[in-house]
Amino acid sequence: MYASVWNRVVFLASGMAFGWNLVNYWVVPLPEARRHVWRLVLSAIAGWGLAVALGIHSPAAGLSGLLVFGVAALVAYAGNARQKSRVPSDDEAVTVAAPASWRPESCLLLVAPGEPSCYTGPEAWSRRLAEASRRGFRAPGWFLRPLAYSRIRAAYRHLEPFPMPAWMRRVAEQLAQHLGDDWVVEIVIWSTKAEMGRRLAQLAQGGCRHIVLVPLSLHSTIRPLLQEAVNRSRVREIGVFVDVVELETSWFGDDPDARLSRLLVGQPAFDLPSPPVISDEVPLRAQALRALREQVVKQLVVGGRDARGRSL
Repeated sequence: MYASVWNRVVFLASGMAFGWNLVNYWVVPLPEARRHVWRLVLSAIAGWGLAVALGIHSPAAGLSGLLVFGVAALVAYAGNARQKSRVPSDDEAVTVAAPASWRPESCLLLVAPGEPSCYTGPEAWSRRLAEASRRGFRAPGWFLRPLAYSRIRAAYRHLEPFPMPAWMRRVAEQLAQHLGDDWVVEIVIWSTKAEMGRRLAQLAQGGCRHIVLVPLSLHSTIRPLLQEAVNRSRVREIGVFVDVVELETSWFGDDPDARLSRLLVGQPAFDLPSPPVISDEVPLRAQALRALREQVVKQLVVGGRDARGRSL
């Protein structure tokens, strides 16, 4: 009875279900996690309950069953953790077709490094961790990656969705009023170059032929990522001009890898982007907004192809 094939099947099946769903519970968005909690509970009851029942008559049989359960859970956990750590392919995001006609307006994008507005699963974060690793960031290995995703989700828990900073909206409104009808001003908070590349492709397919990027951060990692995003979008292949305006001062001083480090231990990084400053002592005021607006306008040649920045 204690060594029957069906007992082994129960231990194997319940152990694999437990390990697989433990990964899913840690990585899925919070509303979906409840479903995996029930699966964890049921698989644990099946495996541990059978082990207790067998152990009453034969402790050795109960311990053997728990060992089979544990090995099966470990194997299933490792397989699912490896799968959830893979970086999704972005091949579908690089195809862009020329629109039927071009819009007369140019597009000015205030671009800032940031986090996704909501936690939607591990895909965006696997890309973010892969990009950070290439810069030398010590990301958790694939075996511990599900736990890292759960900590990122915990950091989002009380701050989701991520609110658009009010000062960025005011700057965008002021720039739109100042530049007039020839320009469309948007705010883009991006976390990976794939995300930025998709936004550029959407604008190009919508008929925007001249795009000016205004990075609000002068951190050394930002410009290379923007360059890769433009290359990934392939918008220049259909005749789109992409320029960058380089500001005199950085309005986002935080290192994106430092924010990522805080998220990986469950600490919110959403106090950034921080309010821009004129100096270390002077906080955000109306003159700070004017200073940013004037920096952008000063380097633009309104209505022309060239920005007095650098072409990407």
